[in-house]
Order: sequence, then C-alpha cells, then structure tokens
Amino acid sequence: MAEIKALYEFTVTEKTEKEVPSTIIVDEKEVKTLKTEITESPIKVFFKKPSRRDSEDGELFYAKKMNEFVNKHGLMTRAMLYNKYKDSGGLVSEETIKELVKVNGRLTELQEQIALIKASKKKTAKQKDKIKELEDEYMVHQAKFIELEQYKNSLMENTADEKAVNEYIRWLALNMTYIQREDDEQPVQYFAGADLEAKMEDYYLKEDSSDEIYAQVSGPIGKASAIWYMFKESDTAKFKEMVEKTNG
Repeated sequence: MAEIKALYEFTVTEKTEKEVPSTIIVDEKEVKTLKTEITESPIKVFFKKPSRRDSEDGELFYAKKMNEFVNKHGLMTRAMLYNKYKDSGGLVSEETIKELVKVNGRLTELQEQIALIKASKKKTAKQKDKIKELEDEYMVHQAKFIELEQYKNSLMENTADEKAVNEYIRWLALNMTYIQREDDEQPVQYFAGADLEAKMEDYYLKEDSSDEIYAQVSGPIGKASAIWYMFKESDTAKFKEMVEKTNG
C-alpha cells in the first residue's frame, strides 16, 4: 500500500455514468447505438497512522491555533473558564466528573490486568478467555469515556482549547485520509492540494457540493481522527473496533 501505514480502512461506493454499446430494432432492422448505464465501483478509504513527523507537525499546528484563538480572537481557555465558574459549581455536574474519573480509572485497571496476563509466555485457554473478556470490557468503558468527553467538551465548545482541538482533528482528516480506486496503483490523498490551504479549499468544495463520496467518507474519518487525538491507539484491530463502536 504505497508508503503509508493504514491504521483504519473501509470501502465506499462510487456511482458513475458509462456509455455502453446497445442494439435496438428499428423497422425490423438492428441499429447499433449507445445507452447510458450507472455502474458502481468500490473505493478503498484509508486513515493513515500518523508518523512521528506528522505528530510533530500536528502539535505545532495545534499550538499555533491556540495562540490565534487566545491572542487574536480573545477567547478564553478551558482553565480560564473553569476559574470563572468554579465558585458556582463549575460547568459540568459533579456526577459527570465522578463518572468520568471512575471510567478513566477502570480503563487504567483493565490496561494493567491485560498487560499482566499477556506478559505470560505460555498462556492457558482460561487466560486467553480472560484477556478477551477484559478487552471487551475495555472497549465498553472506552466508548463510555468518549461519550462523556464529548459531552464535557460540548459545554466548552467556545473555548480556545476546544476550537483548537476541532481544528487539529480536521487537520488530521485532511492530511491522513487516502483513497484508492480499482485502477489506482497506490493510494492518493483524498483532499487534493500541495498545502493545508489548498486542502481546505478542496474540503469546502466537497462539503458544499454534496459530493457523494465525501458523504460516505466524512463520518468514519471524522471519528477516526477524533479517536487518534484522544487515545493514540496504534493497534489496527483495536482502533477499528473503537471507530465502529463510537456513536455519532
């Protein structure tokens, strides 16, 4: 697959009109003509695993956006907003915070238990079943953690942090999304352009034109970008499960 390492992949369908030879009968004679048929072709879509260079570029982009939102647009950071509302109980309910801490704590416990069992060189059938049981529970708690984080973040959507995060997640989507049609020798970037500005133009063009491929790509890629931002999960099987179990 070219020179990219796919962390997540899926397939979408492209419909195209194609003229094909046809024969009709006119006055009892065969007449060759062309007719239009709609054909469906599969397109593979890949979310590239960000390299170390990609991660460094992304961190610089995030820092730049944070600076812009605070100093140029005058937005508050999360810390500033928390301080503003701390005397009135905060933006997020105590129950939500407790649940978030509880879920995060259980995730840590599960990680440690899974790592401990996997460290055993010769695993019994019972240990293998236990690993599967713990990993299933981990996925459930991970999905819950994402939902709670999304709820918490929705309350702070106008902070510099949240806007910078959204910009960074879109940066990931623009730079890590690749597609490959049946006739392509290798994957190519889905959003065309030599730099971020050009990719943004292509992004807006696809979004505003109701592009049918974009409609199939945007949802899964958006979730993949957000999950990479939150968890940096590098195992392809786990990453795929996380994307496909995440609501929204």
